[in-house]
Amino acid sequence: MEILKPAQLDFFAIYSPALGPTDETLPDQLVYYYAHQSQKPQNTDPKSEGNELTREEQNEQLRNIGLAQGMVSFAQAFSDGDHVDFIDSEKSRIFLNELEPGWWVLASVNLTQMRIATALSKSKGKAKASQAKIEYSGREVSPHSLLLRQVLDAHSIFLLHHGSSLAEMYKRLKRSKFCAALDRFWNKFLRNWDVLLHGSPAVDMFPGLKLAAGGELGIGVGEEEWGSGEREVLEDFTRRTSGLIDVVVSRFGVDSTINKDDSPQNWLGAGLLPTSTDGIIYPGTGKVVKKSLVAISKWMGWMYKQGASTYGVQDNPHAPKRKRRKENTKLQHQGLDAWPTGIPSPLITTANKSLEVATAKAAADHQDVSTEASTSSSTGTDVLMKYMTFGIYGSGWGLPSKSPTPTKPADGTPTGQNESKQKSHTENAGTLSTQRSAISHSPEPTPSFLIGFRGNLRDESADATEDDFDDNDDGVTAPKSSNNRISLRTLYVEMDMTSETNDATTTSTKTDRVQVIVYINQPFVFTFLFELNTPTLGYASFYRSIDHQLGPLRKPLLKSTALETLQNRFSNTLSLRTITSVDSKQPIYDLIYDPVNCTIHSTIPSIPDVHNLKAEWSRLDALNVHSQILHTHLITKQSLSASERTAKTARNWWVVWIKFPPGEHWQSKEAFLVRKASDYIEDGSRKSSIGFAKDLANLGSSAGRVAEGIGIDARRYVEGLITMSR
Repeated sequence: MEILKPAQLDFFAIYSPALGPTDETLPDQLVYYYAHQSQKPQNTDPKSEGNELTREEQNEQLRNIGLAQGMVSFAQAFSDGDHVDFIDSEKSRIFLNELEPGWWVLASVNLTQMRIATALSKSKGKAKASQAKIEYSGREVSPHSLLLRQVLDAHSIFLLHHGSSLAEMYKRLKRSKFCAALDRFWNKFLRNWDVLLHGSPAVDMFPGLKLAAGGELGIGVGEEEWGSGEREVLEDFTRRTSGLIDVVVSRFGVDSTINKDDSPQNWLGAGLLPTSTDGIIYPGTGKVVKKSLVAISKWMGWMYKQGASTYGVQDNPHAPKRKRRKENTKLQHQGLDAWPTGIPSPLITTANKSLEVATAKAAADHQDVSTEASTSSSTGTDVLMKYMTFGIYGSGWGLPSKSPTPTKPADGTPTGQNESKQKSHTENAGTLSTQRSAISHSPEPTPSFLIGFRGNLRDESADATEDDFDDNDDGVTAPKSSNNRISLRTLYVEMDMTSETNDATTTSTKTDRVQVIVYINQPFVFTFLFELNTPTLGYASFYRSIDHQLGPLRKPLLKSTALETLQNRFSNTLSLRTITSVDSKQPIYDLIYDPVNCTIHSTIPSIPDVHNLKAEWSRLDALNVHSQILHTHLITKQSLSASERTAKTARNWWVVWIKFPPGEHWQSKEAFLVRKASDYIEDGSRKSSIGFAKDLANLGSSAGRVAEGIGIDARRYVEGLITMSR
């Protein structure tokens, strides 16, 4: 069996029937169309200059839209007004959805094509040549529900940069400018959209805020070990900084001081997808509505993968289109869309990595003396900081030491020359002792701004003083000097305007345009939301002040959000300690979705790349488990009365789904537990299963039922996880 062509997007359209109610105005319905086979620019406004579609192309686009509308009308006649949302055919997977009232998206994905040779046959004593047959397979192709969720997430990020809704944008902008905005965003997204199962499909399926492995920072007294002190610092920083609305902090990858395989330039923008340990650690003070907060968190995940080439970072979404730069140096810092046509991506990444390893090694040998000197010079500031904070924020506090001037690549992604290499993200808690021993031998990374001040934070003489402007958003200004730029971007964010009086509480929201800057200090990404045209954002000294105040947070944040800290929280929870042991050879993976707070916590590993030989589980096992979770989610979503479901996959994995009604400590939640079934088939494992059953008998559980499945009382286990401060 030979794969002839992997599954890929065929076409993608956004349209509004209200824009073309008559036969003459029918083409006006279509505001965006992307065809994979087309080599022409994808601006779909037929009235724009230089975009005259042929009659055949226009007819093909309108035919697809008409077919979709026919399916909608036909389904509504038999489903009490509900519309059909997907169709699976022999060769394709089609889905459509109403993004907003009156605005629809339609997409078609071609299934994987495989060439299968037919058996030889004889006719009158002569053998006939074998014939190849083309078959279509949906194996490893994302289900329609996951494809739709990925499109909805992308749509939320588009609105984050351009407006509160498509209807509002269309009313505010000219049609040509509206279509141009759609073209710029969706062309970039669709060219890199992977329709095969990849990353963490189980997490991507839920519309929520993905938390890091250690959850949110702790709250209040008693949770200092889990970061309550760092949370207080961030909250206080928000209150006393003029013009600052809120701060969101995420953690991606690992600390650069842990290992020496990858430098910071391979941390951000290396094309790596966030894993189960990555996510939000501080969601802000609550001023931003959850819907916008989720969109911001998704955008930060894009930053981790694409770096400076992320939509809305280096290039201004509101500026006129400019010709693509031709510098080859940009390739090593951009995502998949920067690879030249015809060159396999692994060859490029391998060559880039080899060059970066050699460069970093030479730089490290030259800078050892400078690193030792800068470390010793920071002793005084460390002692002063401990004294000023009364030591309550941990021994890791201290101002970042001076470091050599970092090199600045062509695309604006900040890099440093004295950072050590880090190896790929690991989720195995057994490597923590090795990681700790390596920290003392590696210098700290150099913090910088991905959006904001793009100069050297440590060079205080390079303040922006000239009345010159970077390509900032409309109505946003920031001066720059001849060598250092301040680049600002804006977002459309929905704010919570709830007010309380003696009589009642009034709940309301308002969409505001705000300024955004992004501060990176590996492995953390800080996103700051400011009021529009905040004066201090025009001065380099303000960005150094942010680094001066929040740079010392890195060390305590590393400790409070580490996997080791999560283990301690896990083992210290009485109910979990009674039920099972975190040291089991076959760990229990979990996913908990809270629809009320819009949060997702997951320890289920991602699907590894085919070339990743150090993954926590095999690619086949990962595909098997994630596919079962997606299938279970689809089935249980259709049954409102279901509360628990257990399945055993073809590769001997137990997958348990549980839905919790509102309880004393939580609102309605649903959870998945995953564990290898072989634990309870082998003789030695069967004995441990009996031991679990005895423990559970004291808790009022059914030992027989528990031993047959995942090996624990799943509902009691998840209740213990929920009660933990995530």
